Amino acid sequence: MNQRSVKVDDSLEDFTSRKISLNGVEKKVYVAGTGPAVIVMTEMPGISPHVARFSRWVREVGFTVYMPSLFGRDGAIGMCFTGNFALSMMLESSVLAPVLAQTSLPLGDSGGLEIAKEELQTVRERLEQEELTVLAYRFKGDQFCKAERFAAYQEALGERFIARELPDSAANPDVPPFHENFVSSPHSVVTAHLIDEAGQPTTAAGDEILDFSNLITLHKLIDALIIDSFALPVVLRRHNIPPKNIYVNV
Repeated sequence: MNQRSVKVDDSLEDFTSRKISLNGVEKKVYVAGTGPAVIVMTEMPGISPHVARFSRWVREVGFTVYMPSLFGRDGAIGMCFTGNFALSMMLESSVLAPVLAQTSLPLGDSGGLEIAKEELQTVRERLEQEELTVLAYRFKGDQFCKAERFAAYQEALGERFIARELPDSAANPDVPPFHENFVSSPHSVVTAHLIDEAGQPTTAAGDEILDFSNLITLHKLIDALIIDSFALPVVLRRHNIPPKNIYVNV
């Protein structure tokens, strides 16, 4: 795979830019590759070099990647605003494998879940009926996604919620300026704080998330995979049976 620096702005010159309008708001979507669709949903501050790198990895293993520019290229708050999307999208029957990473909303309520109680109950019922699970990741010292939030997910979803808490020592200290200035604790499990080396806990987390073989064992047919995270630039492995559609919130 081509190596690009994640320390400089990315021109995205190898993506095609498309404009879409929804409810009177126009946004750009960057598209590249061929094959099954992967939607990469970015976090604040937008399409960072880490997110662009991840999207290229998706493309290079045989997918078409769609990368909406939701927040623009600049930002001031390092929060995971898309961190709860995957769970809410379980209300859609085609979504079978939700993964939550360092979910940061609602702000100011460390035990809040940013989902209506009746929707949460519907999600739990579906998880139990179809024998599905929710994977979730956080650093133990994360100040934006605290232990209280994972405890609340555990209470709401029971044994269907599988939490992974990584030690702060596993976080990469060499982070981009945005994280250095606005993210005061280890936070981005599989992107800015990921150490891309074999045997590292963050790399193992990324491998677990993308272990399609296990997901296929969990469910005979995967129509859609939702991966929800602050960001997810980990090395993808080519699999013999890719899902038809993958939605990635990073």
